[in-house]
Amino acid sequence: MIIFFFFWFLFIFITDIIVYIRIDYTPDKYNRHWKNNFFNFFLTRVVSILFIAPVVFYASHHPLTHVLSYTGNISSLLDIFIGVIILDLSGYIFHRMSHKYKFMWRFHEIHHLDEILDATTGLRVHFVELILHMFFNLVIISLLGISLETILVHSVFGYIIAIFHHSRIRFPIKAEKLLSYLITTPRFHEVHHDKGYKNSNTNYSFIFTVWDRLFDTYHNKTFQKNWDYGLAYQRDVDTVESILRPLKKY
Repeated sequence: MIIFFFFWFLFIFITDIIVYIRIDYTPDKYNRHWKNNFFNFFLTRVVSILFIAPVVFYASHHPLTHVLSYTGNISSLLDIFIGVIILDLSGYIFHRMSHKYKFMWRFHEIHHLDEILDATTGLRVHFVELILHMFFNLVIISLLGISLETILVHSVFGYIIAIFHHSRIRFPIKAEKLLSYLITTPRFHEVHHDKGYKNSNTNYSFIFTVWDRLFDTYHNKTFQKNWDYGLAYQRDVDTVESILRPLKKY
């Protein structure tokens, strides 16, 4: 599984570099961008291994209910499908909350400070945001009895889509528009990283884009223009500051 994750990321990342990044590459700009993103990713992996994985494992094996029942010791395909949909909706809700509430935004802000969008942006998550998201999901996992198999399927699918929709890969516009009715694509997601406040508060979907259309957060100019990535009120920060900034009072 780890090997698959590595090669999926490597494939998307190399495609970004060969096809797109080589055109506007500048060492200072990109080196800081990659250093920030890889360091944040490394830190979140350490937190995941030492803290999040054991807690999620325990919660999935000691649920409060069994609404999503088991077939023997393995979840049925229907259980997994419903569970993935529920966890993706949970991610959409958490994402919207991260933009709405100041305490949550101070951690999510680190992701939006990135002024370049490529595959590594999907790795850039502050470790505290990861912990907050875990606690949010734990409530749902415990209340519905979502199995470990379902959580793993969602995690794998989520990783694949996150790397993809932060990349610079482009399909023919008609094909990508059609695909975006199902999953989040790069052009669908990039408006969410625009410096404009109203623009960045749209297209929250993580895997399935139905949530933005259902809850009226779809940007009606998606696919129609280029966007200016980052935050209007703050330039990107260095690696250490990307970890410490949310922990300071400012």
